[in-house]
Amino acid sequence: MNASGGFSMIELMVAVLIISVGLLGVAKIDAVTVSEGTVSTVRLAIVNDVASLAGAMRANEMYWQTSTVPTFVSVSAGTAQQGGSTLSVTAPSELMSSQIPSGNCTNSSLACTPAQMAALDLQQYATVLSQVIPGGFSSISCTQAASATSPAICQVSVQWSENQVAINNAVHAAAAKQPTQTQIYTQMVQP
Repeated sequence: MNASGGFSMIELMVAVLIISVGLLGVAKIDAVTVSEGTVSTVRLAIVNDVASLAGAMRANEMYWQTSTVPTFVSVSAGTAQQGGSTLSVTAPSELMSSQIPSGNCTNSSLACTPAQMAALDLQQYATVLSQVIPGGFSSISCTQAASATSPAICQVSVQWSENQVAINNAVHAAAAKQPTQTQIYTQMVQP
């Protein structure tokens, strides 16, 4: 008997086939990871934007801790056709962007009221929101301060649409037939 020392052509082809399937699987996992990373980046930006607004609300307690704090504020942000952001703040009249002085409360000689500061904070929040998620929507619901020992509590919610990440073509085709998923992030704030 003659012992063969090496691999046959069939063994070599099977090994190449197994390695190829493994490499394709690794490539698909890498593509899904990149897609999920984009989703995570958007979600992190939303969390940071809401945290920034919460800090601004805490800094302006003269507005947010009064007995006349608005019970509901709606902030929506979209993208204009020219690429700039347009924003709409539907709220009590003192929070409309038209109430913000021309110096934007940044000039040291310009004294802004707490309501004007709150309007500026909401405008800046909506501008960042439109950059992160065009067409996003945010609402701020507050319970009025009953007393000095029972301060106001506000709930800041952000709502946006998010596409699903597909692992394979069948999931992608099924997801394309479905509307995008609506995501909601909520944070409680005590100004």
